[in-house]
Order: sequence, then structure tokens, then C-alpha cells
Amino acid sequence: MSLSEQALQCRDYGMLLLNRGLTLAAHDEFSRWLALVEGTEDPALLLPALTALTRVAVARGGSGSEAALSYLQRAIAMDASPGMSHEDRVRICVNLMNVCTDAVRLDEAMAYARKAEALGADTHPAFGFFYWLNLSVLAWRRQEWVLMRQAAGRALDLAVDSGNAVGRATALTNRGIAHMETGAHRLAERDLLSALRLSAELDPSELAYTHAELGRLHFQRGEYQTALDSGRKALNILLTDVAMLDKEEVARVSRLFGEIFFTLGQRNLALKYLNRAAAYYSQLGLRGEWQRATESIGQVLTAKVAPGRSELPMETHLLDFLTAVLDLTDDLESVDPYLRGHSERVANLAQLLGEASGLSGEEMVTLSHAARLHDVGMITVESELLHRDGPLSAAEHKRVALHTTIGEEMLRPYGLSPLGLAAIRHHHEHYDGSGAPDALAGEAIPLLARIITVVDVYDALTSERVYRAAMSHLNAVRELRKMSGKELDPVLVERFLALHHY
Repeated sequence: MSLSEQALQCRDYGMLLLNRGLTLAAHDEFSRWLALVEGTEDPALLLPALTALTRVAVARGGSGSEAALSYLQRAIAMDASPGMSHEDRVRICVNLMNVCTDAVRLDEAMAYARKAEALGADTHPAFGFFYWLNLSVLAWRRQEWVLMRQAAGRALDLAVDSGNAVGRATALTNRGIAHMETGAHRLAERDLLSALRLSAELDPSELAYTHAELGRLHFQRGEYQTALDSGRKALNILLTDVAMLDKEEVARVSRLFGEIFFTLGQRNLALKYLNRAAAYYSQLGLRGEWQRATESIGQVLTAKVAPGRSELPMETHLLDFLTAVLDLTDDLESVDPYLRGHSERVANLAQLLGEASGLSGEEMVTLSHAARLHDVGMITVESELLHRDGPLSAAEHKRVALHTTIGEEMLRPYGLSPLGLAAIRHHHEHYDGSGAPDALAGEAIPLLARIITVVDVYDALTSERVYRAAMSHLNAVRELRKMSGKELDPVLVERFLALHHY
């Protein structure tokens, strides 16, 4: 097989894996692709591989933005090469604008936006829509509302012209936000309701974001019951996919609820949710949103007389659960930095394996919750045990193993279903009965726990630890096969590996 044929095979297999959500295996294939063409120093061969690695880095989240920037900076270093086409330069600048925006490096993002515009990205047939849509998000981050409205409007026009209905819904939401921020409430309502109708038909994942903004619009107009209803709709959508839970979206809903509760005289609830919103915005580096949340906190603290009370129903258990998910995950990652991103990756992989196993919709939601929270009991384990680079004693192993039952008890007050609690309790049981805490074997171990165990082991093997380097996908596959029928359910192992096949 020639070098070019090998490179194409890596490219095609990597794209297949990426489209299935198997980002680590995709990264390994794209890295092989890059290694095959690296010696050519030909931009026409190198740039597609670097672009693919950028995509997978963004998809992996966490520190992915920094990895994506490193790939793109390698690409832009070839700018003076005669082999780099004009279209390549446009693509790289648009991608850099997008990645810098995600990483909240806003001045750099704007510099790349201007460079992309100078190269003609704003009118480019392939990149025009993405340029304008990304510029609207960048303007949102910078709180430049007129620019946001103009950019979202241009993106909308291009989406309509090209028949891009999903893009049209996103552009409508962004333009609606810009209208709302400039006081054009009627236009904001028109755009946000149009975006809701389109998203419901095409991309329900966008609905939470749009409902939250519609709730904010109703709040600004004094329509508090309708604002609460919109906030609850956003929460219910976020609750169905905790694996992909976005901290910024939870911050947005927390701020909405905080401001509503203050207006209705619920000062303590207002402070609770506004403080949480401010904390999340600070963690995300979103200074403008953090400042607005802290200004609201200041208004609550300095108000001499609380606004009038209302009899509106104020159920907050859904928001409390979602913020608990984020807070417990943050606490876990602060205890052990090697677990950063682990919970999200396990939850994503568990969703893929759960779907392949034919779980019902309700079981999939429970699996998402349990997988995201499976290791929260580790918060109580001494850091010295988690970070030790040598072997643990039998007593120390037993101490670490307690995290499954401790996690079960920690989450019981949050209303996680019995199936979810059982999945957390039993995710360290072994198929051959040698595991903990109850030495269950075979199908006596709950199915959701067996699913989490397979993907938990895979992610642990492919993640760096203090005592060893991360394994490649192929080496992790070999380990899974060794563990099949012993620690792991053999049917689920083969099903998980089959997800990676052509």
C-alpha cells in the first residue's frame, strides 16, 4: 500500500470514528495520518491532517482548545509556503477565530476575524456562513451587541440561501439575543420563537439555550410566570443529557432564576443562584457575564426592602441537581487533576454503548446521570492515596474501593433513581464475582453498572496517571480483551469494540 493510500485510509477511518463520537480512537488515526505525511513538508498534505486533529481536539473538550490552537498554529506557520492555497489561509483564520473564542482569548479571536475578513472570508462561498456565525458568538463574548446583531443577520441570510436550517435556527437565536440586549424586545421575541420552532424540528439540543434566552426576555418584560416556565423547559432539556452538560448554559439558567427570585422577594434563593452563576462564569473566564451576575448580587445585597412576594410556584430541584452535577465534578477534579474530563468522557462513551445495547429512553437518561457522577465518592479519598505512584496496600485498596458506596449515599438526597444509584454502587463489581462492594457476578450486576465499568476502564487506560503514561487506543483494546470475562462483561466488551469497526 502506497503512502498516499495509507494516509487516505487513516483519514477515512478517523472521520468515521469522529462522526461516531469515538474521539480518542479518531485522534490516534489522525495522528498516524499526520505522521505519514509529515516528512513531505507539503501544505496540501499536512493541512488536512492538522485540521482533522483540530476538530477532534475541540470535540474532546476540556483542554482541547489549547491542543486545537497548537495544531492551528503549526498550520499558520506554513503561511509563507508557496504550496498553501488562498482557501487554506481562509480556513485556518476562521478556525483560529473559532477556537480562540472558545478558549476566551477574545483579542486574539478578533485579530484572526479581521485577518479572515481581509482574506475575503465574509464573502467566501464555503466559509462565509461560519465566519459570520462565529463572529456573532465572538461579539456576544465581547458584549458588542450591534456587531453581534449584524453578524448574526449575515449568517442568517447565508443559511437561508444555502438551505441550512440548523444554521438558520442558531443565527436566529443569536440575533434574538442581540435584539434583546439593545432593547428591541418585539424583534427579539420574533427571532427566538422562530428559532424554537426550527430547533424543535431539527436540532432539539439547541432548545435549552433558546428557552433560557426567551425566559430572560420574559423576565425583562415583567412576565415572571412565563419566564419561570421557559427556565423550567430549559432545565428539563439539560437534564436529559447530563453527559453533555454545558456549564455556561447552567450558569445562564441559574442567573435567570436568581433574578426572578429576587424580583419576587426570595432574597436567599436569589443569592444562591446568582452566586452560582457568577462562580461558573468566573471558572469559564467569561468576564462580561461574570460582571453582570456580580452586579445583580450587589443589587440583592444592598436592597433595603425586598420586592413584593408572589405565590408563583418555585420548584428548584432540577436546577439543584444540575448544579450538583457540575459542583461535584469540579470538586472531584480539584482533588485529583488526573480525573479532569474523565466524568464527561465516561458519560459520553456510556451513552454510545448504552444506545448500542438497546436501552430505553428513560434508561439512557439514568445512565447519563450515573456515568457523569460515578466517581463522586472519590472526593472523600485521601489525596495521598490518589496521587501515589507506587502500589497500595490491601487496606488502602479497600479504602479507595469505598468510593462506590460513599458516592451512592452522597447522591441519594438528590433524587437519583434507584437504577442510577445501583449503577454507581456496583460499577467496580467484576464479571467473575471478584469485585466490590458486594461480589456480584455476571448478569447479577446491574446492566448500567456493567456498561459504566467497560467505558470507565477504557478511559482510565487511555488517560495519563501519576504512575503511568496514557495508552493508545490499540493498546487499550488489547487490555480490554484480556479483562473480558474476568473484570468485564464479554458481550459488552465486544459491543464496545464493534463501535470502532468499519
